[in-house]
Amino acid sequence: RSMQRVARTGTGWRERIAATFPPEFLALYRLDRAMRQAFFAWVRRQPHAPRPAGTVLTYTERGSYSTVLAIAVFSACIELPIDAAIASLFIDNPGVRSILHVCSLLSAASILMYVAADRWLVRGAKGHVLTGDALDLSIGARASGLIPMSAIESMESIGDKPDAWCKRHGVARRDTVTVSPFDAPNVVLRLRPGQPVAITTCQLEKPAPACVFLYLDRPELLRAALERAAPAV
Repeated sequence: RSMQRVARTGTGWRERIAATFPPEFLALYRLDRAMRQAFFAWVRRQPHAPRPAGTVLTYTERGSYSTVLAIAVFSACIELPIDAAIASLFIDNPGVRSILHVCSLLSAASILMYVAADRWLVRGAKGHVLTGDALDLSIGARASGLIPMSAIESMESIGDKPDAWCKRHGVARRDTVTVSPFDAPNVVLRLRPGQPVAITTCQLEKPAPACVFLYLDRPELLRAALERAAPAV
């Protein structure tokens, strides 16, 4: 049925086959491809794509982004000697041990590649950008979107988890989207229904969410901008 929905003149065989996979699987593939492309762009020292002009709303200066990356690098590096010691203790076959050593090395190299790519993308984005009439969201390849200021109904600071907030306010979790590097969101935006807003997280598009959970280093910058735009809205 999925293939029949995309069956039309000019549709390639790749699109037809892709229609049979779950959207999350294709999003994971696109995310992996974007991270690999970013890694090679970092190696070649390519310039970052320009961001729109406006106020930058950072999310890495006061958050745990750098700490999480440091933990990931440390874990990847310490994994190699630990895996080698365990393989030497419990496996007598040298051939099997060699295979396990290679797998461990590839695993650690993949982790380091993803860390380098994500850092290059996130540092290049610098943060979300608040333009004159919209909020441009960007967390590297993991999240992106454009929210018109006129689509934001209200902004609220939160101190609990999104699931608890949704339960308390009667909002379905499936109608929300979270945009944060690693930190728990500290801001929730309620969007007006019927607005053309689509936010992509992990390369999976979420059309017309009711609420957007954000982590911002300085939420007061966005709050002040919304207050200034309130008369125009």
